[in-house]
Amino acid sequence: MRRLVSPRLISSMVVVLGACSDAEPAPACKPQELVVVASDYTSSGVGGLAGTQCDLKFGTDLGKDPLLVRSRGRTFLLARGINDQAIELDGSCGYPIAKRSIASDGATGTSNPQDLAVTGAGALWVPKFFRPEITIVGADGARDRIDLSSYDADGNPNASAIRILSVAGREKAFVALERLDNRSTELPANQTALLVRFDVATRKAEQVSELAGRNPFGLMVEAEGGLYLAAPGNFNRTDEADAGIVRYEPDTGASRLVVGEAALGGSVVQIAIDGTCGAAIVADPTQDVNRTAVVLFDASTGVASHTYAAPLYGPTSGYDLQGLTFTESTLFVGDRRRGDGGYPVHRFPRLAGCRV
Repeated sequence: MRRLVSPRLISSMVVVLGACSDAEPAPACKPQELVVVASDYTSSGVGGLAGTQCDLKFGTDLGKDPLLVRSRGRTFLLARGINDQAIELDGSCGYPIAKRSIASDGATGTSNPQDLAVTGAGALWVPKFFRPEITIVGADGARDRIDLSSYDADGNPNASAIRILSVAGREKAFVALERLDNRSTELPANQTALLVRFDVATRKAEQVSELAGRNPFGLMVEAEGGLYLAAPGNFNRTDEADAGIVRYEPDTGASRLVVGEAALGGSVVQIAIDGTCGAAIVADPTQDVNRTAVVLFDASTGVASHTYAAPLYGPTSGYDLQGLTFTESTLFVGDRRRGDGGYPVHRFPRLAGCRV
């Protein structure tokens, strides 16, 4: 059963991020069910959702194209814009408590940070899509970078997701490389994608693995001892043999296609997993339209219980569904189409098994 939450979009900036500092404590804030980030690609908002109420605070300091990430129990908004910043949020309510530049040295404009992971020592590791590097910002503010240019013949392997895990008692960073063709404005996914394992202490690459799916898109999901990635391949096709949802084994570097995009009926945009219950937003191949729908799959067997042809929700009329997460056995789905009273967040309570 689906319930709607319609947050009202607030046009003025209520929280002044310019006043935040690394030492500023968050004020007392009421814990929320979910932290929500929204954007109209001019300004962005962040806040909390509780029940059917969502309170968002808007401001240009949040960037035009925000990304919400969690690592090591900490919540960050990546403000991608003129000056890329990581804004740490109170994870219980979404209140900004600190900010730090994650811009690449010498860069003008955004380097398009795609994700963020926190080490045990508090350093931020940030993969960049527009520049061949991982930017590292230490807890003390010290900066470093890992050069990734050698992983693609065109000089930029288009780094996307990152996770930091403990393997045999040592911290390892797992970084997905899309390896798109940057010589074309269409950025086709013609090459095999890679996942590179770095030792965090030495910052050296230890293992380079070919992924079973092309174009690892969006954030990784850690579940059942593995890392899951959306791998849509090219968005103008939904029948590619090496596109779908991939599981990567951190211990061995092996990967396999859990379920192909042909079985799901669309290119996979984003995934969420609760136990072995998986949900995904998929898109159809219509150019400049890419209608979206929510599908369900078993993360252990790959069997799809809902597909694009018979979705849990959708299809929409365009590329509308963005944002997907499980929390306390409830699936939340963001929607960019305006409804009565605002822009909806769809809520699907999860029942026994993988029934939603």
